[in-house]
Amino acid sequence: MTLIPPCPDLSGSNRDSFQPFNFNAMDTLSEAMGNLNKEGFTEEMRPSGNFIEAIGARKKYNPEDLIIMKSYRFEGMTDPADEMICYAISARDGTKGTLVMSFSAKNSEGVETVRKIPSKK
Repeated sequence: MTLIPPCPDLSGSNRDSFQPFNFNAMDTLSEAMGNLNKEGFTEEMRPSGNFIEAIGARKKYNPEDLIIMKSYRFEGMTDPADEMICYAISARDGTKGTLVMSFSAKNSEGVETVRKIPSKK
């Protein structure tokens, strides 16, 4: 996978209208995840209905209780439609984790919930 800017629109309808993020250069998803883990983003997160769930901590957060600190966007080497983004997320209670979203047309679960998370300015 290769890093490509800018961040896509999570709805898939207008890929350039989504909020700007602090993109950082990484060549692979595993490299990004490893570096974020070293920075303390150790919790695995996922969308769960109207919440974002921290899986290991067994906590659910409202999107407004989180902030996207960094994001890394990747495109599949064989299929450019295989896009994904890795978000580094901090919660108000100090929990830090990562959330990886796929942007294929088939994988739109949780998109609206993730869109509600504010990004670091």
